[in-house]
Amino acid sequence: AGCVLARGVRGECVRAGLTCRSPAMMSRAAAIALAALCILAPDGAGVDAAAGDVTHLDVNTTITRPNFSVVGRVFVHGPSGNVAVGDISSYNDTSGAPAQKLEVDGSTMVRGDVVFDNSNGESSIVVLDANADALTVKDAGASPVTYWKINSHSGRLETHAPLHILDTRIEALDNSTTGLQFTAEAGNPMVTLDTSDSAENVKVAYPLNAQDTTDSCDTSVDGTCGVLASVVATGGLTVGKKTFMTGTVRVADTTDASVTNSETDVDGSVRLAGGLAVEKSAAIQAKLSVLSTTDGDASGIGAALYVKGGYHVG
Repeated sequence: AGCVLARGVRGECVRAGLTCRSPAMMSRAAAIALAALCILAPDGAGVDAAAGDVTHLDVNTTITRPNFSVVGRVFVHGPSGNVAVGDISSYNDTSGAPAQKLEVDGSTMVRGDVVFDNSNGESSIVVLDANADALTVKDAGASPVTYWKINSHSGRLETHAPLHILDTRIEALDNSTTGLQFTAEAGNPMVTLDTSDSAENVKVAYPLNAQDTTDSCDTSVDGTCGVLASVVATGGLTVGKKTFMTGTVRVADTTDASVTNSETDVDGSVRLAGGLAVEKSAAIQAKLSVLSTTDGDASGIGAALYVKGGYHVG
């Protein structure tokens, strides 16, 4: 008939869902095949199921769940409910119970999404500890290309292919003196993004070489000169050491020279805290003020104004 009775006790067929009360009819051959697949434990409460049985569909917490193996390839650990896909030599009653709810000994192909639901706790991907090849992402080509790798031995995420950012931004840690660092090695930062609130800046620890050859305007005061250069700074520029320039220098600021505070403070487009050395001619289109009162010696050297050659006043 449409159901199989185990040890003379009424049961339900797990696979077909048929009961002794079901009106469905089956051939003898079908019934025999069904019996081979659906061996049922008794309905009685508190009775342990035998090894190899497929237990009743109803929830019964008093039943001791047995271990179960499907043709030596799928193993269900009864007490824990953990399932393993692998050979019976690795998973059996005496050794090799699966440690997780699902354990697969071999490759896995998934045609569809893998969805993480953290309703029972944090969802995470856990890799083997202290392993240089803990997890590798690569394609299935004839010559596989590795894209990235988790190295749990060095504690690094290794990128083996170009990183193409479509979102157009990388967000650094906010309000930190080391919001983002580019390092040559641990403890050796080359570029540091300081994201400290109201004091954000970029720190470069090594020489910065701009190899672009765009020249700046050298004779025009037109506004386009402000954007025509290899390096453009819209704010101030502070140089802590010497500056060497092989081209001309033009200051577009038009601040005229001025003397204030009883000739103790001067200002202008260019102001030098030290002396000025000019190896060739100097042309001054406006006034020249010499404020020093230093007297010269008999040779004239050391005076506020010293002219070794002749001079002409028009």
